[in-house]
Amino acid sequence: MRLKRIFAVALFSLGVFHLTPSVRGQSAPTVLDPNFSIEVYTTGVPAPSGLAFAPPASAFGSDLYVSSAPFSGAPAGGELLPDEIYRISEIGPAPPFPATFFVDLGVGTAADSVDPFAIEFPPSGSAFGDLLYISANNLDGGFHIDCGGRILHVDSSASLITSFTPAIGPCNVPFSEPSGFEFGPGGAFGIDIYLADGPQEAGNAANLFTVSPDGADANDFGDSIVPFVAGIGDVRDVAFGPGGAFGTDLYLSEFFTQAISIADSTGAITPFVSFPSDGAWDIEFGPGGAFGDDLYAVVGPFFGNRILRITSSGVVSTLANGFAGIGFFDALEFSPDGSCLFVADHEGSNVYRICAANPDSDGDGVPNVDDNCPGNSNSEQTDTDLDGAGDACDDDDDDDGVPDGDDNCPFNANPGQLDLDNDGLGDVCDADPDGDGIVATDNCPLTPNPFQTDSDLDGAGDACDDDDDNDGICDTDQTVDGCVAGPDNCATVANADQADLDGDGIGNACDADLDDDGIDNEVDNCPELANAAQDDTDFDGDGDACDADDDNDSIPDDNDNCPLVANLDQTETDGDGDGDACDGDLDGDGVGNDVDNCPNDPNSSQNDLDGDGIGDACAPDIDGDGVTNENDVCAGTAAGMVVNPGTGCSIVQLCPCEGPRGTNQPWRNHGKYVSCVAHAADDFLELGLITTVEKNTTVGEAGQSDCGKEK
Repeated sequence: MRLKRIFAVALFSLGVFHLTPSVRGQSAPTVLDPNFSIEVYTTGVPAPSGLAFAPPASAFGSDLYVSSAPFSGAPAGGELLPDEIYRISEIGPAPPFPATFFVDLGVGTAADSVDPFAIEFPPSGSAFGDLLYISANNLDGGFHIDCGGRILHVDSSASLITSFTPAIGPCNVPFSEPSGFEFGPGGAFGIDIYLADGPQEAGNAANLFTVSPDGADANDFGDSIVPFVAGIGDVRDVAFGPGGAFGTDLYLSEFFTQAISIADSTGAITPFVSFPSDGAWDIEFGPGGAFGDDLYAVVGPFFGNRILRITSSGVVSTLANGFAGIGFFDALEFSPDGSCLFVADHEGSNVYRICAANPDSDGDGVPNVDDNCPGNSNSEQTDTDLDGAGDACDDDDDDDGVPDGDDNCPFNANPGQLDLDNDGLGDVCDADPDGDGIVATDNCPLTPNPFQTDSDLDGAGDACDDDDDNDGICDTDQTVDGCVAGPDNCATVANADQADLDGDGIGNACDADLDDDGIDNEVDNCPELANAAQDDTDFDGDGDACDADDDNDSIPDDNDNCPLVANLDQTETDGDGDGDACDGDLDGDGVGNDVDNCPNDPNSSQNDLDGDGIGDACAPDIDGDGVTNENDVCAGTAAGMVVNPGTGCSIVQLCPCEGPRGTNQPWRNHGKYVSCVAHAADDFLELGLITTVEKNTTVGEAGQSDCGKEK
């Protein structure tokens, strides 16, 4: 600004021009490229200098901010008019739009003159905060030998105006003051501010500084100012390349050297393009679309009066000319959507807007007037919900009331957001809504069933079929079309009769154990009759519980007196209804066969005279004397007695002490008794049944007895 003031004074005194309304009254600028048009955007800012749009979501909103830097041209009085910032809101049907005062940076006096050369917003989320930064290039009051300017910043409420940096450049060096600046894009350049500190007359070297934040508190911002490139030409503005053919290095506009150069991240300088008769002021890269990514520059012999378009290969063309004077300040700014280029014409006190005649802001080949998303490239113009807003810019593409960012099917209306398998894709747009791995051929698309079982082959998998076996009985207790309320006791096996032999709730048609005896049907020898023991008396494969002839003797069990023991003759000794083959008490004497000493002859007393285990009722030799009952003349012989084998009589039985055998009379005398014993003993001796000694002993004992003696 000091330069402008000094040159203005010089030229004013020489009569070269006058900074009066006659300058501002010149004809409007024109656009030479027929693809663009120009119009006055606002006339409400005196001497507009810098332009800036805030980044998205900034507290500053979406308005255009314009700095104002008027001056009187008085060589000794310094800046006497206020330096301010305005904001332009698009109020009304068409431009020019009104300007609203935002903040006063200080009344222009020799002590506190500001001259806001350029204004910039840092990127969203930057460590520099959500603030508007101002390159104030004349805080020294406008004198030749003094300290340079500073960077200020202001918050969105316009209540905070602070000096972000100390004086830029050395004190007591002529014409050293800051001008254009840019925030670093990251990467090799970092995020620092890159600030041009240009000399104010030819022949003096300039510096390029970096300014780094040391904290996040806007009220107490630390800073460090480090020369990035020292002693270079007179840099007026800087801009980082957008990538692509331009690369991402820092481009520098130079007025006195009439050129644009490139600085890499190490500070090495290479030339880019030069202008033989014009100095370069403000530069800005295109945002794409109709403007492309070319470099746009304000140039002119003193005041910038033309805007050039420069390709990455250095080809230069004129976009517009005829401005009153737009140099010295950051006078170019593209709209956030890239559709228009805004130009601050300082001497004309206008802000112009250059837009594509048939603009295509997003460069998608569809003019804005026809583009359903003019700010978002979408050549296909897809508009899922046909609401006029293309999917690329529609926050709710399917118009279901759920924002796309939260919508699990952004292109399919589903206000309920049902997501059966919880995979993040709503059911209406999920190729496999049940998440079972089956897509096109899933017979239950909304019920997981990876095995695709379909018992009745009706095309509906069992997992979602109301009647899996198609027997007319619903699988559940709900009646639906095609079946009556169940639940079906054999859901996958047709059984309309719902028979359930064992009453266990599982129908016979599908019950693996029909009789509920714990034996599976396939091995149960009576699958329909409970028989856990699996008895099969005749080993014919049919268990006794269900075999009509358990003993396989051809007599049906109902008529068989021994159904479990084969007895074709049906013999029944005791007439108790149980055949002998199975009767536990054949003779019916109340003594079981297994302990009965005469199982076939009733003998409840179980008498066994001779103790041979065979009861008297059935023993062929009751007294066990070796003579069968039918030949035994003397039954009941005491055990151990020697008997005549022909009669079964012992000597004692032949000669009883009571009296002669076969009579009821006593012996007539003792001698008769002894004589009987002697004759019997002789017979036994003769038969060899006893010895002579035994004979003599027997006879002797008889003689000693009282038998036959009178009492």
